[in-house]
Amino acid sequence: MIPLHTPEGSHEFIPVLAIGGSDNSGGAGIGMDIKTMAANHVYPMSVVTALTVQTQQEVQAVYFPNLDIIEKQLESTLESCPPRAVKIGMLGNEKIASVIFKCLVKNKVRNIVLDPLLRSSSGAILLNKEGQTLLEKFLPHLQCITPNIPEAEILSETTIKDVNSMKKAAKIILSKGVNSVIIKGGHLQEKKITNILAKKNAFFQYNSNKFDKMGLHGTGCCFASALTSRLAQNFPIEDAFEYASNYVKAAIEHAYKHGSIYVLNTEFQKK
Repeated sequence: MIPLHTPEGSHEFIPVLAIGGSDNSGGAGIGMDIKTMAANHVYPMSVVTALTVQTQQEVQAVYFPNLDIIEKQLESTLESCPPRAVKIGMLGNEKIASVIFKCLVKNKVRNIVLDPLLRSSSGAILLNKEGQTLLEKFLPHLQCITPNIPEAEILSETTIKDVNSMKKAAKIILSKGVNSVIIKGGHLQEKKITNILAKKNAFFQYNSNKFDKMGLHGTGCCFASALTSRLAQNFPIEDAFEYASNYVKAAIEHAYKHGSIYVLNTEFQKK
């Protein structure tokens, strides 16, 4: 197990960019990205693609900024402070996805991690079908894609019932040109959670216990942001995968209780 500690050289300036929607509740989206990245000793920057209205338990409304604003945010950030890694979350629609993808490709950005937010935990659609089509065309430019079970089923057009079918789905997604695929297994009806990392010629597996903590959301954002932070610090994808899995597990174990629900604790390492 990779320990959860401050990496050597943590005082180095390591800029990392989070692209995605805001979550006014602070439980997911850009807010969770920034908290996770800061806790993992990188310098978080952000480009906001959507403004959501939500509680810890449901998305109530989504609003999109003008495309020109999104493009200017991204161009300005890439020009003034080129990131060592980029985490992409909510894109919303094909127009926003196109602006983001074209800009990243034009600027030859590396270490891109995509958390393909297609639907929220409460079922709200976060990326339309046209956007999903563009997303698949962008896969060859990614270092890694990190779908959960429902998202992996959409991307692979298969049904996932167990670890073997997770691996089958990962192979299908890999065949579309992405460098690596991580499928998070929290949605499987199993006693343990299994995450898998798939590369061209290898699979890696991470197992942990499930926690009965109501209301948790933002675990996917937290995972992808921890993974991206680790890649920016020049760790190989295998180490980043294990670290991010351990990090989310610990954030759940140390979650804050808020009424009848729980909220991820990204700063559990602080004494």
